[in-house]
Amino acid sequence: MDSNNLPLLDEEGFVFLDQNSKPYLIRMWGENPWLFYWHVDSSWVSLRQTNQMEIFLASESKVSEEVAKVYHDMHAKKFNY
Repeated sequence: MDSNNLPLLDEEGFVFLDQNSKPYLIRMWGENPWLFYWHVDSSWVSLRQTNQMEIFLASESKVSEEVAKVYHDMHAKKFNY
């Protein structure tokens, strides 16, 4: 994947797994891209701002939309969205 094919980053973003199979989320938060980690209490927790290189590398470990929806749904259920 080259930089011209980076995923379009919006408020939903995308979920990926790190080398230890831990889920993370990269999405826009306000004006900046942010990295979130999956907390054991079934919610996304902001970790830090991220950059284009990290987005590029993470996008290569992106999970399917169906798998991402499971995480988003658990997060929404926890906060009654």
